[in-house]
Amino acid sequence: MSKENEMDEKAFVVKLGGADFALREASELAVSVLDESLKRGLGSLTKKDAEILILHLFLTHTDAWQKPLHELSLLLRMPVARLANHMYEMRLKYPGDNRSYVRDVLSALFARVKFRSYEEKGAQIVEFSVEDKFVRQRILADLRDIGKFGDGSFNKEILKIELDALVKVFERYLDRADMLAMNTVLSAAGKRGAKTSLTTSIFSDLFREFLKGAAGRAGEISVDVAAAAATGGKSVVISLATAIAKFRGNN
Repeated sequence: MSKENEMDEKAFVVKLGGADFALREASELAVSVLDESLKRGLGSLTKKDAEILILHLFLTHTDAWQKPLHELSLLLRMPVARLANHMYEMRLKYPGDNRSYVRDVLSALFARVKFRSYEEKGAQIVEFSVEDKFVRQRILADLRDIGKFGDGSFNKEILKIELDALVKVFERYLDRADMLAMNTVLSAAGKRGAKTSLTTSIFSDLFREFLKGAAGRAGEISVDVAAAAATGGKSVVISLATAIAKFRGNN
């Protein structure tokens, strides 16, 4: 690498709280700032608008979105409640690809085995924390759409959902590219024949098995989401496929 390229790389790193966040597509980020700041006239953005814009660009162009809310709060020096509200408004104001966003948030959560699975009143329940208000509302809306309901009454961040209903909801966020990427990971792990396509129904069975049995083995199964995604593609479903492969390999 030339000294010039090395300087360019160093120039596109944000340092917060002792952590380095490499910026992706820095030129696009600069254009976004200028466009949003100037299109209604210089000085038209309120302080809140500016904060939400910076938050949006920071989370879009780095891997910081994978951090828990309390860690982001410390990094950005902003109270948790205020940050949570900013993030909700950010998703409404800058929707982008909300399907991919919800998919990646859930994939990261499940890949790190941040959930409990247990039986309650004859039903298999999955319980997990979703700090992102936008993602939580989307999940609850999807559940209502398929005639199911989630229970978040005892804690505004914790959701309790029937396992089969959660599998159906998650299926909605997967496209053909996701399925092909997961098929590659599971085939390489020796869990599927390399020539066999991973259909939605087959994935659902694997995901259901994982949700039902992985919760008690988090220390063995949890994977580094950023590392797995970086080696397998942009989508964090790569990390989830890696966790499922590890779970099946340990059984």
